[in-house]
Amino acid sequence: MKLTRVTITGADDNTNPQDLIQLHQKYPFVEWALLFSPSRQGTARYPSHEWIKTFAECVSLSVDRDNPIFISAHLCGQYMRDIFEYGELKIRNLFKDLEIWALIKRIQVNWQSYDGLLSLPLAKTGIDEYITQEIFNSYDDTHNNEEDTFHPKWASPPWDTIQDIRIEKNISLESLQTYLKLSMNEMKDFQQGKKRITPSLALSLSSLLGSSADFWLNRDEQYKTSICELEYSHGELWVSRQIYHMCYKLALMSDNPNIQFIFQCPDGNCHILDKIKFRDDIGMDIVPLFDASGGKGKIHHEWPSPYSPYCGYAGGWNPDNLSQELEKISHLCGSHSIWIDVESGVRTYDMLDLEKVDRFLEIAEPYINKE
Repeated sequence: MKLTRVTITGADDNTNPQDLIQLHQKYPFVEWALLFSPSRQGTARYPSHEWIKTFAECVSLSVDRDNPIFISAHLCGQYMRDIFEYGELKIRNLFKDLEIWALIKRIQVNWQSYDGLLSLPLAKTGIDEYITQEIFNSYDDTHNNEEDTFHPKWASPPWDTIQDIRIEKNISLESLQTYLKLSMNEMKDFQQGKKRITPSLALSLSSLLGSSADFWLNRDEQYKTSICELEYSHGELWVSRQIYHMCYKLALMSDNPNIQFIFQCPDGNCHILDKIKFRDDIGMDIVPLFDASGGKGKIHHEWPSPYSPYCGYAGGWNPDNLSQELEKISHLCGSHSIWIDVESGVRTYDMLDLEKVDRFLEIAEPYINKE
């Protein structure tokens, strides 16, 4: 395991910016993560715009090219929706007058579930058509590379089987409808796969067309399963597309071609990131952060294996368990490079406790990759 940096999240107006500078000088591998949320700025963990400006000034005055201060922005709440709903100019205005933006090296997108991105409005940018095509191309390539595996992009309703047998047995539609005791609307829904096969309907199909009632019930269940799989796959494509748009807009806003994007993976859906070759296609550097805690300080019962050459781990860290948990991750990650992120574990009465931060960084220091 190669630990490259330790992210301390949640500095706010109760934190002295100069103390952060001093801790950086002592532990140059530390990264300060600032939380951004329109409705929470100026509350616990979310620094006010005035504090952010002061911190930016302190950082600018202590510039050391050989020992740069690492700063990341964690976007939460309404900022997520604003990124999609507004154009690039509007997004820039969201952060105007914040000198810190020019100093930020990484942007983390915080969302709480896979469904979270599915619920966001359709994003529109200048690379809309290119992105959409790349997503579907990548999706096709991913499945085509799996040998001897068939991945149909359709679902066959039970009616397809019924129709084949009906024609073979020379049974008219009217006779079928009468025997099944279906109304015109029910028959139409049945043909379109909208009406499920009930046990009584399965018995009627078995009596008229053959095969067992269980066969028809299983045929119906197979169709519904296929529909769910197709909807989920389409959802993955949508999410991948949303990720592309989000990072594209943020890249324009930051004016930093080397910005790294952190994509929070709270529910194990990091495989979505593999739908597109981000770095190869349009030069976007996107890395996953495993975080089942969401800033609540809950420790993982089992840390996930690294998903990419560089990934982050968060959730339940504190000075008392850090050494033990790092040993677990060290065996899991092998030669992979990682960073760790801590928030609740270094707070006291919901204020950033700099003594805990110092102790946390001191424990992490021996694990830092010195190369």
